[in-house]
Amino acid sequence: MSKKIRRILLIIFLPAILIIFILINQNKEKVSYNKEDYIGNTPGNLYNGGTFCEQDGRVYFSNFNDDGTLYSMDLECNNVMKINDDKARYINVDDNYIYYSRENNTKVKPTKNVFLFYCSGIYRINKDDGNNNVQLYENPSGLLTLYGNTIYYQHYTKETGIQFYSVDIDGKNEKKLSTSPILPASFHKGSLYFAGADVDHSIYAMDTTDNTVDIVLNSNCYMPIARPEGIYYISLEDNYALCRIDYQGENKTILIDEFCSTYNISIDGNYIFYQVDGGDNNHLGQLDLTTMEKKVILEGDYKQISCTSNFTFFRDYNEANVYAYKPHNGELRTFHPPVIE
Repeated sequence: MSKKIRRILLIIFLPAILIIFILINQNKEKVSYNKEDYIGNTPGNLYNGGTFCEQDGRVYFSNFNDDGTLYSMDLECNNVMKINDDKARYINVDDNYIYYSRENNTKVKPTKNVFLFYCSGIYRINKDDGNNNVQLYENPSGLLTLYGNTIYYQHYTKETGIQFYSVDIDGKNEKKLSTSPILPASFHKGSLYFAGADVDHSIYAMDTTDNTVDIVLNSNCYMPIARPEGIYYISLEDNYALCRIDYQGENKTILIDEFCSTYNISIDGNYIFYQVDGGDNNHLGQLDLTTMEKKVILEGDYKQISCTSNFTFFRDYNEANVYAYKPHNGELRTFHPPVIE
């Protein structure tokens, strides 16, 4: 091909190539937004590692069989799909995107994707195809929650340690909200409910419109979950009993008068699942909030209790097995999702 012909072809096609490039970048920068009160995952799931998240008939999860890599499946644990090569925790999902903390620095096997230059951070990807990878924060992070169009998260640097930050889902307006390592898990009617993390462990409510903070309960608390019927929490001053109060911080009810190390609440609000530790009767239990009947699901030591519509997932402390339990019929089985290359 002569130089003259190549020059003519370049003149013809260069404008088209530039237009395509501009359109691709414009589409990449275009962000779809949520309603102001949208919540990306349940607080109980996030307190337990955020390794499962249900949205619109799919469960997005960290596949323990594949070094924690991000996968999805249907509500009956079938039709399993691999989304990308990232090790993901604190998964949040909306109608358009998946948000998560990337933890490739803790993978046993290095990621195969040479284009993932950052081993950790907070990322947003397209829900439908796992593409359009957008970095919202570049360093290791702790618990994160999507509320409305904002990611609230535990921000970490070597210089400052863990602090409480927020950033919009388009990557703009990063803000330091507190120097305290607050766990931003539970949102209800425009407020974040959290337990103090340094000076005290009282329950507080932060108004997300102006970030003002009010105390709800002056006590020693852990893992508050705000629901329409009240605020659930582990009471350290009651030997780690599981309790509930109203939104005035009153009418305290002890629901599980045993040493609870973690818990979760089913999506329909009918059951509490909890781990009893510290004695000879360690077990994973279930409380029916309608009948108040308690049931031992499995004896032993378990962690990372996660709830979807159909299943409650939990993991043994030796990390040998993940279990899937159906509260509606008592079916219990090990959970072995496939590994997809």
